[in-house]
Amino acid sequence: MAETYARLMLQLSIILESRERLSLEERCEVFLEVFGNILIRDFTASYTRHMANRFINFTTSFNSITKPPYHLNISPLRFRERDILESIFKFWRENDDKTFDILKCWDQRLRKHLGSRYDAIPNVFDWDCSITLHDRKAEQIDTREYSRWRHLGLAFELRQANYNRVNRTLASGRPFKTRTGETNVFWGYWGDIVCSPFICFGIDTEHCHELERKINGKFRYGAATTSEVNVRRMLWQLETHRPCPIRVAAPFLDTNGPDDDDDEKDSTTSDVKTDEASEETNSPANGEDEAQEVTGNKPHPENKTSADKSLEERLDSIPYEPLKPPIPFTVNYLPLNSFTELPRRYRSLLRTDDSELHLNVIYIGCSMAHLLDSSKLKPTKDVCENTGDIETGQSKSQSGLLSLLDWGCEDENVGGNALLIVESVLYMVEIRPAQIEAYVDRVTQMATALGFRPAFKPKPLEDHHLYFVPETLQET
Repeated sequence: MAETYARLMLQLSIILESRERLSLEERCEVFLEVFGNILIRDFTASYTRHMANRFINFTTSFNSITKPPYHLNISPLRFRERDILESIFKFWRENDDKTFDILKCWDQRLRKHLGSRYDAIPNVFDWDCSITLHDRKAEQIDTREYSRWRHLGLAFELRQANYNRVNRTLASGRPFKTRTGETNVFWGYWGDIVCSPFICFGIDTEHCHELERKINGKFRYGAATTSEVNVRRMLWQLETHRPCPIRVAAPFLDTNGPDDDDDEKDSTTSDVKTDEASEETNSPANGEDEAQEVTGNKPHPENKTSADKSLEERLDSIPYEPLKPPIPFTVNYLPLNSFTELPRRYRSLLRTDDSELHLNVIYIGCSMAHLLDSSKLKPTKDVCENTGDIETGQSKSQSGLLSLLDWGCEDENVGGNALLIVESVLYMVEIRPAQIEAYVDRVTQMATALGFRPAFKPKPLEDHHLYFVPETLQET
């Protein structure tokens, strides 16, 4: 889990990069490569090494000069966890790919997972995508791009460049015993090899219906393109605090349709020109990548060093100042396995009497859903002193997970949107429909025991998330 903490630091840093350090296009490409590729470009590898050095400084230092940016709070972490993060970042900044062969790790995981079906790889991958994922409303994922990711671990190849550097951020360490009985930690890849990274950003076309266009019954644009459009749109909105027009989110589309009115075009002309100027500034490096792809040769050492030096000089000359979103936020890094202690030990971080911030949403991934069964998260019943009966009134609970949410406030804007969101297992290829229904029933039972009820009737084979509201809220 410490590797997840480290990856989140890097992803947030990429998202909040300023335009002076990374252009909109560079942020989009670097984020998607780090997020879903086991192999990345030299540009992305250089950026990762640069940020790893920076993370080491503020993770291990208690000096105010090297304190983390406003959006990261690592003060609750123990020294042991800080040491683990330091070892992870030191592993990231290594430049020798021979010490960690991620392609070999991927192939070994694939062989062990498929077993005797390994020789039938094309058919296995085609079945998992066209039958399982498409039947579960993930039709935007193209069978060919899904098969390529399952086989090679490459999901997002947004440039005609060499993706030949190991993405060390996907590695994680596990302790193993040697033949001599000693316990050593080995780096390997134990991440996803089935579901694909397309699920997160690549199946939602709500903000760009042009991506839903079909040719001969198949989508014209796959999940990789959809992910690029959605991520670019979110990054642009985070920077400008305005809705992103289609001509910025998807510049390759014909934007003369009704989705782009004249007012939007006029208001974003200056922003588009700024992006184009930033991309032209970095065009020499892009040209080198394209030339390398055409010739099929590895990059010349001198050119590669020059490109890395150019990026490093840019990052060193411009200090990292994260973007300021319209709504300020802070990610509090708590000790590992501390979720069940939120209502008690770490309550002060989330609930303070003088705080103007309110907690309205609790989100739980499917891998952590079993923790909802913990007795530490359940509300305690108040017992009447006179009768000894359990009080079943509608008063707000002062303990348990429910007590962390603002649902009993007089202000409807604060207390009327309290939600518990639990990720479903809908897109897990290996999970059968009956198992999905059993999972939904089990999560519903655990949420009910915590004082929640379903916001609407769950549809196990359609809902990718399960939504719950406090039991005492009236249905609308």
